Amino acid sequence: MIMNPWGFNALYMATDTPELLDRLLSYGSVDVNLHCGERQETAIHLAAVIGSIEATQKLLLAGADINARTSFNENALWLAIWKGHAEVVN
Repeated sequence: MIMNPWGFNALYMATDTPELLDRLLSYGSVDVNLHCGERQETAIHLAAVIGSIEATQKLLLAGADINARTSFNENALWLAIWKGHAEVVN
């Protein structure tokens, strides 16, 4: 997978743009659990942080690991709670 200079892949970068996320997920061969960046986050971590219910649901349906941990041992649930995104937590 192609990464930018900071170690983020296309799926991670597309998480906050629904049209791009849909397009990437439609390819079927995208690793939704690929850790990237210094914090070793996955796309589900970003979806939780930005509070995107839509992205969270799409990533989970595509096989994202809800228990994936960052390099700081954070999972998506913890990040959503930390940012106050109760709707994502539910």
